Amino acid sequence: MYGLYTPPLSSLIHLMKFRHSLTASQEIGRLFVDKWQQHTGPKPDLLLPVPLGARRFAQRQFNQSAVLALYIGRKLGIPVYQHWAIRQTDTAQHLLDKQARYVNAKHSYALTKHGIDGYVSEPSAVLRVAIVDDVITTGITVDRLAGLLSARYPHLNIEIWAVAFTPPPKSHLLNAENGIGK
Repeated sequence: MYGLYTPPLSSLIHLMKFRHSLTASQEIGRLFVDKWQQHTGPKPDLLLPVPLGARRFAQRQFNQSAVLALYIGRKLGIPVYQHWAIRQTDTAQHLLDKQARYVNAKHSYALTKHGIDGYVSEPSAVLRVAIVDDVITTGITVDRLAGLLSARYPHLNIEIWAVAFTPPPKSHLLNAENGIGK
C-alpha cells in the first residue's frame, strides 16, 4: 500500500480514473514501485488486477487496476494476468454504503472457468499472487476476490496491493504524517 486516499494522492487517482490521465497513472505506479522497493519480502509470482465490469470498461475504455498492475509488473519483472476473474454486475462500489458494498461484492465477482490454472503447475503448488487495486475503502471487494481464489487454490499465498486506503472518517491515520505504517 502506498498511502492514504487523501490529497495529493486522491487527486492523482481521480485524474487517472475519471480524466483518463496516462501521466497520473504512471506517476501513481512509480510512487508505488518506489515504496515497494523498500520492502524486503519476496515478490509475488503473479499480479492479478481487480476486474472492471463491461459497462464501466466501455465508459472508461480502460481498467485502472490493470493499468497499474501492468506498470508495476513491468517495473518489478512480475507477470500480470487480467483474465482470472470477471465482474458480473456493474454497480459502482464507491456509490454504496458498507452494507450495500458487501451484498454487491458477494454477487459481483466470479473466477473465470480457468482462473489462474495456467500459472499453477499442480494443485498443491505454492504460488504467491497479489491482487492489485487502486483504492481500498472497506476491503470487501479484495476480500471477496481473495476468498474466491482461496476456495479454488487453497495453497496460494495471497497479498493485496493497493495504491491507497480510505480510513474511516475519525481514524487516527488521518492525523499521521507519513500515512499507513507509521
